[in-house]
Amino acid sequence: MADDISLKISIDAKDVDAALAHVNGGILDMGKDANKASGGLGKLGGVLSKAVVPLGLLGAGVGLAAGAFAEVVGPAADFQKKLSAIKSTSGATNKEMGELHDLALDLGMANDVGAASAGDAADAIFELGKAGLSVDSIMAGAAKATLQMSAGAGPEFGIANSAALAADALNMFGLKGTDAAKVANLLVGAANASSIGLSDLQLAFAAGGSVAHTVGLDINDTATALSLFGAAGVKGSDGGTSFKTMLMRLNPQTKEATAAMKDVGLWTKDAGSAFFDA
Repeated sequence: MADDISLKISIDAKDVDAALAHVNGGILDMGKDANKASGGLGKLGGVLSKAVVPLGLLGAGVGLAAGAFAEVVGPAADFQKKLSAIKSTSGATNKEMGELHDLALDLGMANDVGAASAGDAADAIFELGKAGLSVDSIMAGAAKATLQMSAGAGPEFGIANSAALAADALNMFGLKGTDAAKVANLLVGAANASSIGLSDLQLAFAAGGSVAHTVGLDINDTATALSLFGAAGVKGSDGGTSFKTMLMRLNPQTKEATAAMKDVGLWTKDAGSAFFDA
């Protein structure tokens, strides 16, 4: 029933070539755009990679700043803690604490106390106060003398022992803080001139210093005698005890001993030992 329909399509070859050329051109343009996009992405990657270095430097700078901050804040906080300990130990007033604060800072910058810092000076002040020295004595030279003694004795003796020895010597012989520098030089010199160290001398003074002062000896004679005991091999507390016993025996305890001393001319007309009145 239906008629056959035949469709005749005529194609011009030139038109086909033109169409293909148009399509190929579009594809080439797309390739160029893709290349441009790739180049742009490459440049963006370069920019980002360059940005990583400054960010790394920034991080390193922040780390260094944090470290520097800790180095400054840490010692400062420690110094404040030491000042609080000084106040509680010494019973210093607020005005005196201000003076001790300034003293510690000044000693920390002094050239004649070895490598001591302000923190070391605060340690010396604390130990002197703990040993019973007054704020006036500490301010008058005891703190500085302690640091000088510690510097002369070496790190093995330390600030705490230097402070204890200086305080004991001043208290035993009734000396003032202004005498501290002389005492420090005397003790370091006595130790260096013999085979004993300051540790031995500290123990010897603790054992025999009070008796030496009681019988009338001054700190110079006492230090010299204890150094001689040490040179003879009697050191430390043994030296101090032997020295104390010798001094006590020079004052006769019995009638027989008194008579014997009179016989040899060691008893004065005022009924005293010639050793102590010489």
